[in-house]
Amino acid sequence: MAEVSIYTDSGKRGRLFVLASLLAISLFFVRNAFDIDLRSISHLAGLTASYFVAVYILLLWAFRFQFTRSSLLVVIPQSALFVSLQMVFLLLFFFADLQRVYQFVIIFILSSFVFVTTYISFLMSNIFNVSTFKPLPLIEVARTTSYILTLLTTYFVTFSIVYSLENFLTICIVLFGLYFIIVLLHLTHLGGAIPKTTQYASIIAFVMTLSAVSLFLCGVRIELLGIVPTAVSFGLIGIEMASIKNSVRTMLLLQYSAIFIASIIFCLSL
Repeated sequence: MAEVSIYTDSGKRGRLFVLASLLAISLFFVRNAFDIDLRSISHLAGLTASYFVAVYILLLWAFRFQFTRSSLLVVIPQSALFVSLQMVFLLLFFFADLQRVYQFVIIFILSSFVFVTTYISFLMSNIFNVSTFKPLPLIEVARTTSYILTLLTTYFVTFSIVYSLENFLTICIVLFGLYFIIVLLHLTHLGGAIPKTTQYASIIAFVMTLSAVSLFLCGVRIELLGIVPTAVSFGLIGIEMASIKNSVRTMLLLQYSAIFIASIIFCLSL
């Protein structure tokens, strides 16, 4: 009976909708009701961890504690990481140096964005969670969504880390670690062998870190810095996804290469 209920839980989408709405509203309260110093590393780390833990626990509740080991280690952490990094990025990007008179209007606009992306992330997690119990035709949709959210998370984390940290070595280490986790969580959904997936995630994370650090040393503006590592993840992950489907073609490789080169030229020209 437990397996049947997980598939016929009509209230699950409603719970996910409510959670996404509350998280969108929380952007307003976090910025205005709490004394958070956006220049403080400890405050930002605490805020990120708080969002991650809250989303993790609330998703367990939304799924009515029906999950597998894969959901605990991959599915739920991916959404929790995306939401927490998204929140920190939005606070840093839009409010760190903004006068309070403009904050209410921007928070109102951004709340809609947070709701949409968060709700999509939760629906993706729901598909992945249910697919651990039985095959689902929507699994490819969830994988595509995971791919897109991975790209967004890459940009979010690049901006947030470079903006917040000052020590060059620390930036390199933290970026590589987070890149590795972000890429690994997505690649795990593709169903490859764990050793191969881990190795490929390490390679992608290294190239992403190298591209971000190189642009950082070239003095590229911080808001543009995340474009190139995002392009790197777009290309290398895309190639891996295509190889699984045996659809890697010369034209595809040329397209990814062109996007990577164009992103570098764009960042260096501004």
